[in-house]
Amino acid sequence: MTQIKIARFISTLSILVGITVIIGWYLDITILTSIMPQWIRMKIATAVCFVFSGLAVYFLSFEREEKKELRQIMLTIFPMLQVLVMGTLFLGSIFGFQSGMENFAFVDRHETVTPIFQGRPSVATMIDFLLIALISFWFNFSRPSKKTFSVIGSLVGVIGLVGVIGYIVHLPLLYYEIPGFSNAIAVHTTILFALLGLAIFLIGRRQT
Repeated sequence: MTQIKIARFISTLSILVGITVIIGWYLDITILTSIMPQWIRMKIATAVCFVFSGLAVYFLSFEREEKKELRQIMLTIFPMLQVLVMGTLFLGSIFGFQSGMENFAFVDRHETVTPIFQGRPSVATMIDFLLIALISFWFNFSRPSKKTFSVIGSLVGVIGLVGVIGYIVHLPLLYYEIPGFSNAIAVHTTILFALLGLAIFLIGRRQT
């Protein structure tokens, strides 16, 4: 039960951070989007999807028959929205086109990347959100095993932890800054992914 409480705390944190960053973009308050002015800002699409992911992981934490109808609705709507946003951005990154999902009407005037990448999250960010959507859909329509939860949770968490290490050792490749392909991931994005990966892993320990 303690593990589920930790998972729900992490999912709630994800929702709150996402909302805070969205407010920061709306009011143009840099400290709410990047913590420190010189740090990379969390992209608006990333913030929106952290709200979706937090809600999805929160409902993943319920027993299969607990709040079943509400859980099924939530684990259909929010993962679908994540796939719509991040799947479109991922295809844009692979094929090199501006998808229209980058800025949600907010333009980062401080960003100094090639215009086609303006407002686009790191490719690692897209992959992690798609993995979270995958386990959410899977749980909703099937019964993923403890191992499945562990693998997906570990993948999400490791991608986040690698980014954290990249910032600690000042190695851009580790925080996914790949010129011409991927923007760098924001430091608070990496931390949240590490935590969400842990939440998914803990939820999976309850599975048979």
